[in-house]
Amino acid sequence: MLVDALAHLEDPRVARVSALLDRAAEAGVHDVICGATDPEAALPAFTHARVRVHGACGLHPRVVDAARVSLQLDALAAQIARARPIAIGECGLDAREAMPDLDDQVRALEGAILLARAHDLPVIFHVVRATERFLDVIARFEGVRGVVHGFTGAAEVARALVERGLFVSFGGAVTDLRARRARAAARAVPIDRLLVESDTPDHPAAGLAASEPSMLPVVVRALAALRGDDEEAVARATAENARGLFGLPPSQMGTAR
Repeated sequence: MLVDALAHLEDPRVARVSALLDRAAEAGVHDVICGATDPEAALPAFTHARVRVHGACGLHPRVVDAARVSLQLDALAAQIARARPIAIGECGLDAREAMPDLDDQVRALEGAILLARAHDLPVIFHVVRATERFLDVIARFEGVRGVVHGFTGAAEVARALVERGLFVSFGGAVTDLRARRARAAARAVPIDRLLVESDTPDHPAAGLAASEPSMLPVVVRALAALRGDDEEAVARATAENARGLFGLPPSQMGTAR
């Protein structure tokens, strides 16, 4: 019974969520973490008879507003109190061109981490081209729990994240033979720190037009082959790791927020 460590079911590109979750259930995915990106936007709720969808509240780097970081963090705090999420995320740093100033992103990230600590919640981290700065931030906070999602970086970076107590999550990239760095990193992460995700609707498995939770068995199969592990062992470990990190109850049929 797989756990999707991050999906964006509220994304306008995602059509017919109920049918998508039907396919997820048929593929053995029984828990999906639905990550939010903007604390000032409405937080949707999804229920399904066979898949439990769990909400996370986030402040994505791309929506950070230099003039309003404090107000955005206030909105995030209010959203957390109202929605009672299982995690904070996505939050993080992204140094790509056209993204907000990195110093402002750091302010937002530090505020989100403080909220996570105050509510004893893990964090779903988005880190793109800003690993060194991210590690500097993490080093200033004792006992941060979380996962760096959608990892496609180098093996040595993955090891550095694990050394700081974080989990590392892989998605469709590991199914692509051209993604040599991501595939090497997937071999470097200890199985007790490994998660899987769809990042719906982005980052599909090789040959697919879009990502969705039902592709997770393909990701698990690729990880098992790369690592020389048993496929069932990878499926079991990633699900148990996710349940431990996010505080999920044992998987069973039912509905959830």
